[in-house]
Parts: sequence; C-alpha cells; structure tokens
Amino acid sequence: MGGTGAEWLHVVDLDGAKAGEPRNQNLILDIARSHGVTVQVGGGIRSMAQVEMYLKGGIQRVILGTSAIKNPSLCMKLWLLLANGLSLALMPGWICGHRRMAGIVRH
Repeated sequence: MGGTGAEWLHVVDLDGAKAGEPRNQNLILDIARSHGVTVQVGGGIRSMAQVEMYLKGGIQRVILGTSAIKNPSLCMKLWLLLANGLSLALMPGWICGHRRMAGIVRH
C-alpha cells in the first residue's frame, strides 16, 4: 500500500462502531504495522484504554465520534494527556451520534 503513493489510510471499524467497542483492532493494528502507510482509525472507540491501545500499536490518529459527544470528559482527559500532540476538529454540521462526528487527531 505504501508504494501506491498514499500517505494516510483512514480505517473505520464499522463493526466496532455498531457494537460500541473495537471489533477489528487486531486487523487494523496489523495494517498499521505492515503496510508502510500512516493510519488513522475510528469506530467503536469509547475509552482511554482503547485510545492508548491504538496509539501504542502504531496508529497515528484516533478519531472519536460518538464518545466525543456522549463522553466529553474523555476528550478533556485526552487533551490534557496529549496536549502537545492533539487537536480537536469539530466540523459544523457533521456532529451527530453514530455517523460522521467530532474527531480527535494525534499529530
């Protein structure tokens, strides 16, 4: 994949988004480790432990959607923990649960 010119790969765990917890994390982490492309992931991420699992596993950006709306204290904790490498992107008109939502991006 890295040879195709893509610099980033956006991966959404749709099973995880529906279930409310990651379901395909092993596959997503394998993609991040073995395909030579920078990965951002969203879908079913609802806790600090899940964010840390992805970041420690080589994911560069973690997108919080539903949890950014339903658990704003998680966003604040992440902001404080990753202040030097975190930005919060809110896209007007795109904030709604279980669809395209607020994103937390680690740089």
